[in-house]
Amino acid sequence: MTFTLITREPGKLELTVQTAGITMPSLKIKLHEAWYESSFLITGYHVCEEDNFSGELERQG
Repeated sequence: MTFTLITREPGKLELTVQTAGITMPSLKIKLHEAWYESSFLITGYHVCEEDNFSGELERQG
């Protein structure tokens, strides 16, 4: 099971499943205050596809 919890509020939580046909014990968690970097602007990732590379592969070793 995968779930996403979005909050900025610290504190104790108890997560339960209310979907018919799914049983799971409650999950008790404690969220602490989040720390945020005020100068953080953007994160970027560049992932190349193998098709972008041409030529023969080189063996190392």
